[in-house]
Amino acid sequence: MNRLLDRLKSAIVSLDLGISSSSFNNDLIKSANKALREVGAPPLVDLGNASSLLRAVTQLESEV
Repeated sequence: MNRLLDRLKSAIVSLDLGISSSSFNNDLIKSANKALREVGAPPLVDLGNASSLLRAVTQLESEV
């Protein structure tokens, strides 16, 4: 699960959507949902579901 979260953060930074790294530390799900909204993907409900987290990571990585 930690690898997925690291990949999520990396994809968000690589996309350069104007989301600061300090915002991940404060509220990762809000940052992830903002990035997903920017690329037209459905939002995450929580970070505890590995399958939805993997979907979000692959969608963001595909946009990089």
